Amino acid sequence: TYDHVADVLVCACELLKNISVSKYRVREAILRAGGVGQLVGLVGRRMGDVRVLEAALCALHNLATAPECWKIAREVALVQCIFRVITKHPAEAALQEAGFAVLWNLATAAEMAEFIAQEGGVKRIAAVVEAFAEQPRVLAPTIGLLRNML
Repeated sequence: TYDHVADVLVCACELLKNISVSKYRVREAILRAGGVGQLVGLVGRRMGDVRVLEAALCALHNLATAPECWKIAREVALVQCIFRVITKHPAEAALQEAGFAVLWNLATAAEMAEFIAQEGGVKRIAAVVEAFAEQPRVLAPTIGLLRNML
């Protein structure tokens, strides 16, 4: 396997991101094949590698637009995984942006919006808004998540 080669992992995540961006059937196939769980596992194994984390979160952002992704996200603890990333890397704007973008997409399902709130989502939103008040790229998905949670 290539799990130890960051460049390969980043390219694989970018491939998933790119092929899942516009085709619903592709997103669904990736979900059925366990792609979300595989990406969550990758994030857990590479928690110190910002490039891999960002690429994985960007791929998850697109996959999270699939209507059934929120159910899989609950099964594989995706929300908790994202919260671990943004907690471990509080100064990394790109990770905050990508992580909250995934959560924003997931929160289009009312059940997931409620779950994110129960997991401390509002408190985390407030912290990010305060820390990144001058960075609209981080604020946009963060505020988008808040809107979906209301």
